[in-house]
Amino acid sequence: MSNIVYVGVFDFPFGQAASKRVLGNVKLLKKLGYEVIVGHGGEEIFSQFRDDDVTIDCYGLDELFNSRSAFLKLLSYIFKSGDNTIKWLDQLKQKPDYVIVYGGYYRYAKKLLEYCDVKKIKIIFDIVEWYEPAQMLGGRFGFFYNSFLLAFKFIYPKADGLIVIGSKLKEVFHDSKLVVIPPLVATNLSTNYSINNEILSLIYAGNIGNKDTLLQIIQVVDKLSLENKIKFDIFGPTKEEIQKKYNINIINKSINIHGKIKQEEINSFISKADFTIFTRPDTHCNRYGFPSKFVESLSLGVPVATNLTSDIGLYLKDEYNGFIISDCSENAIETTIRKMLMLSQAQKIIMKENAFMTAEEHFSSRSLRLRENVSNFFNSLAKKSTHEEN
Repeated sequence: MSNIVYVGVFDFPFGQAASKRVLGNVKLLKKLGYEVIVGHGGEEIFSQFRDDDVTIDCYGLDELFNSRSAFLKLLSYIFKSGDNTIKWLDQLKQKPDYVIVYGGYYRYAKKLLEYCDVKKIKIIFDIVEWYEPAQMLGGRFGFFYNSFLLAFKFIYPKADGLIVIGSKLKEVFHDSKLVVIPPLVATNLSTNYSINNEILSLIYAGNIGNKDTLLQIIQVVDKLSLENKIKFDIFGPTKEEIQKKYNINIINKSINIHGKIKQEEINSFISKADFTIFTRPDTHCNRYGFPSKFVESLSLGVPVATNLTSDIGLYLKDEYNGFIISDCSENAIETTIRKMLMLSQAQKIIMKENAFMTAEEHFSSRSLRLRENVSNFFNSLAKKSTHEEN
């Protein structure tokens, strides 16, 4: 079976959304029989990730330049990005058949593309975002946004193949050979459902940044908690960050803000909730990305309440595995939460079972449809390689 090296400027196996993305994809590829190792951007050490399913060899390549000051880190991204990865690839005893690159700014992506071209290695880019200037340090005229844009327009399309996170990016790169892989469950799916009999338990876990909006949800919970037993746990942002961002003072005891906790610990909190809830405005970046928190929640048997952005509408079925919030307004959110308050314990259990089944069918390495699509993608790249040699 073919050998794959998965590389990129990310921590692994935990620490970032990218970490979860790559871990899920690697587990899928190993389930399909590929030999896969990971060259990540963290500290230059060798480690192994183990769980019940797989063992993954992980090599830190210091592409994140974490030990440097902010100024030296920027200079390293501009002038050195990709050098450590190429040096490591050159030292591997066995040349890989494929190199999969998670995103990458212009210099990193270009260096890897050129290296693989010279070494006759198939290169695949894994693309999960179409960033907006507001998401990047320095904005429209900053290094990071323009470096991404150059890679997005001039490097990614030259790859032998592309992995994209959703159908919108598939439309952008329609001329390329590609496969859609949504966010995958990076841990084992859980059927250990938790039901709250006396209170409606809602949770948000993530980084609000410029993607999610929490203000309207907080205001609705604040209002409804006066007459209903309801609680809203928020993980990620601190109380100070939320109050500053939205210019509000949160004193309601039904709203609990826990701040940031380790990525590998958050599942134990999500699994105890009745619903994950979040809303996202219909912005450019939200249309072309995909919220991993949606997948993580379903995989833990926790239904999701959110509005439709990205490809969520392909998987979220109203009152089946969650609730579709019509928009980001307080009225729409209140209507949805009132529906939740009317659910019986039996109805909650059914929705939790449906959430789990959705995750298993669409977002798991056990998904037969996903396995078939990914296998066909790699088979087509292999056939292309054979034709070129002939």
